[in-house]
Amino acid sequence: MRFIISTLVLLIVAVPAAVFAVSNESTVVLRVWPLPFEVEIYIYLLVFIPLVAGLFIGYGYAVLTGGKTRRRARESAREANGHKRRIAELETELENLKGGDKEAKVTLPATVETPGGRAAA
Repeated sequence: MRFIISTLVLLIVAVPAAVFAVSNESTVVLRVWPLPFEVEIYIYLLVFIPLVAGLFIGYGYAVLTGGKTRRRARESAREANGHKRRIAELETELENLKGGDKEAKVTLPATVETPGGRAAA
């Protein structure tokens, strides 16, 4: 399902981008004032290069700032796995106690409320 959604999003972005690139294949001269360089570049590259650079910068920022959250998630997962192991150990112990010696079991007498409000055994 995730693959289908990813493919659909890619197509929704890629088709208009391809149409834009084909429609704008003329060149422009790019000059940076203090430098003596001139670069002749396609218009669609003038749009796509900053867009891709922004995506990479945003991804890098997300990776750098999300470290604390990912660390907390790993710690929580470790803690949950430890609790699951402990629950399994306790369930095994409980099964061993239930299936163990019948004589070792202690049964407590039931308490009954008397009309006077006193508990009787």
